[in-house]
Amino acid sequence: MANVLLFTSKSPLEETPDSLSVPIGLYNLRHVLRSNGMRCDVIDHQLDSESDYLEQVEQGLYDVIGISVTHWRMLDDLEFLYRLREIYRRNGKHCLFIAGGLQATINYRQWLESGFDLVCLGYAEETLLDVCRRLDRATLPFPQWLEGCDGVAYLEGGRMVHVPTPPLTGEKFEQLMYHSVIKMDLPYHRYWDFIRKRATGLLNANNRSYVIENGRLLTTSKCLARCGFCCCPDFLKEAQGSPVKPMSLPPEQVHGLILHLVNRYGARAVSINDEDFLIGTSAGNERAIRICELVIDSKRKGELPEEIRFSCQTRPNCFLTRDRDGNQGVNHRLMQVLQQAGFHNVTLGVETFSSRLLKSPSINKGISSEACHAVIAGLIENGLYTTINLILGIPESSTDELLESVDQVLQYMDKPCQISLAKHMFSFPGSAIFSSPDYPTHDDTFVNPADGEKMRIKKYFVPRDPELKELIDRLDAATQEELAGYRLAFGLPESALLPRIIISLLTFLAIARIKGDEALHARVTGKIRHFSEGLA
Repeated sequence: MANVLLFTSKSPLEETPDSLSVPIGLYNLRHVLRSNGMRCDVIDHQLDSESDYLEQVEQGLYDVIGISVTHWRMLDDLEFLYRLREIYRRNGKHCLFIAGGLQATINYRQWLESGFDLVCLGYAEETLLDVCRRLDRATLPFPQWLEGCDGVAYLEGGRMVHVPTPPLTGEKFEQLMYHSVIKMDLPYHRYWDFIRKRATGLLNANNRSYVIENGRLLTTSKCLARCGFCCCPDFLKEAQGSPVKPMSLPPEQVHGLILHLVNRYGARAVSINDEDFLIGTSAGNERAIRICELVIDSKRKGELPEEIRFSCQTRPNCFLTRDRDGNQGVNHRLMQVLQQAGFHNVTLGVETFSSRLLKSPSINKGISSEACHAVIAGLIENGLYTTINLILGIPESSTDELLESVDQVLQYMDKPCQISLAKHMFSFPGSAIFSSPDYPTHDDTFVNPADGEKMRIKKYFVPRDPELKELIDRLDAATQEELAGYRLAFGLPESALLPRIIISLLTFLAIARIKGDEALHARVTGKIRHFSEGLA
């Protein structure tokens, strides 16, 4: 039987330190392989140290090593791949190196040309099991023994072979997202202990009700939005080579998973980590309301603790509705039911408060700034804590539009609201603007250790405005300086987890310093001091 080792991407913990969570997809793969008699281990780079796996890798214990790769960390993932390859070269053992996940599925050609042996496409549980079984009984050289295997991509004699996955069915989706999750063992307590050791009072800054004992659910198959910068909607389409009908777990199964997380692991909060929990349809809203009704009923019966909390991500559009006369308004009924069920955080993909940019090709939200403000006001009015997602380096943006969005979110912090920043608009293969010549990119260069060949990796889109481009190009280094100064000022070790609101404010501080904006610097400094009271 094959021995398999699965890795998360090399994404560093400091990028989203307060959102460390169990990689359900990798553990689903582990569950399937172990259920079929194979050894499979999972390593999370954010949680595990090299000592947790390096000795066994150096011994050549594993026949298959898989990495759930990400495009924005492609350079790091490839450097790690070649480090593993060198270890196996030295010990004279053979190993099959596989890339998987959303970005491997969409951008399989580049991952294969840069050094992976194989890409497993889409939801790869059955594919990886088939690959491992074929490897065990292989008599032909690789990749000839893959003939007839579904859901794979590989190079054969310089020829690209791409075999789509079978079409995803509702039954298969429920098997992956419900039945398997009920059966498998997830190391939640290990993750929660890791966070407890590094937590500070800052995690609850700005009245945020941060809960360490947080479980995760994935309940929908895709997002229906067509944001210009995002590639998520095409993940399964690229895997199976044909359009995919949106799928979602029925309310009763979502409710069952909530009960499972509470009863099996002792979860005190549940994050529904779909790209868009509300889906963006009236049926999606009614599904969410029914889930909430089941939760409220379980609290009344004593099946769920009254204090359990929930969080989700969606779009502002999903909270808009029209009356019989066609007038647009906020769906207060939906907001009220979410609040009654115990939703304490709703993350909104706003990205910018510029109406012009909301309509730009790179954002393409199909909503106005006024409607975004109305939705946020409605959430606040109905007792829901809002996290606002914001992108700073929008290609079509001006510096003034960036500063206007910064001003708006600083005002929302007083409501209070949480902020989650992306300094760059990352260039994801498969997104609507990825290959457009109208959207130049800042690139990384990977030098292949095997042959010295250089490969261009698109990293993030470059703002067209020269002033904004200069600011964004300097922002990573300037923010790191502010982070280091903050930790030094408050005596916080590198291991201490900082909440995104503090990281966002330190990014704004870096912007103020780059721009020489004393008023913004003073305003942000005041908020940082306020949220950091008790640390000094």
